Amino acid sequence: FWGNNQSSWCDADVRRRKEVKVRCDCHDGWGGELCATPTEAYCFNHCSGHGRCELGHCACEEGYYGVDCSLPVRSAPEPSDRPRPLIYVYELPAEFNVQMLEQRIKREKCTVRFYTDGKTNETKWEPNLYGAEPVVHEHLLASPHRTTNAEEADFFYVPVMGACYMSRFTG
Repeated sequence: FWGNNQSSWCDADVRRRKEVKVRCDCHDGWGGELCATPTEAYCFNHCSGHGRCELGHCACEEGYYGVDCSLPVRSAPEPSDRPRPLIYVYELPAEFNVQMLEQRIKREKCTVRFYTDGKTNETKWEPNLYGAEPVVHEHLLASPHRTTNAEEADFFYVPVMGACYMSRFTG
C-alpha cells in the first residue's frame, strides 16, 4: 500500500494475526515510520545556492538554470585561460537523471549523502560504488574544467544514472 501522500511504498506483514508489522521505504524528502516526516532531499550541489531542493531536484531562482541551478541565464564570457581539458556536461531532461534518483530503491543508495529523518537532519555519507555516477555528475557541475560551450570542449559527459536500481515501487 502507499504510505503518506504516495511518499513511500509500504508492506504489511500479516503472518502474525495478532500483530501487523508495517515496513515502509521512503522516497527522498520523507522519513519516519510511515514516511510522514519531511526531511531534506538530496539535490546536486545543494542547488548551488540559487534554488531550493524539491523532492530531489532543484527549483531554480529566476535568472539561473541547470540541474543544480549553477548556470546564470545571462552569463559572462568564459575566461580563455581555464584549465584543460574542458568538459561539456549535457543538461538532460530531469526524468533521465535527477527525477530517477527520486525513485531509487533505497533512499540511502545511489547517492553519496542522504539526510536522516530525525530532528537533527544530519548528513550521512554512503560509501558505495552505486553512488559514483551522482558523485561524478555533481563534481563536474562544479568543476573549473566545465564549459558551457560545446564547441570548445575536449570531452563530453552525458549524466544518466544507469548503475542505480530504481523503481516506482521501492523496497
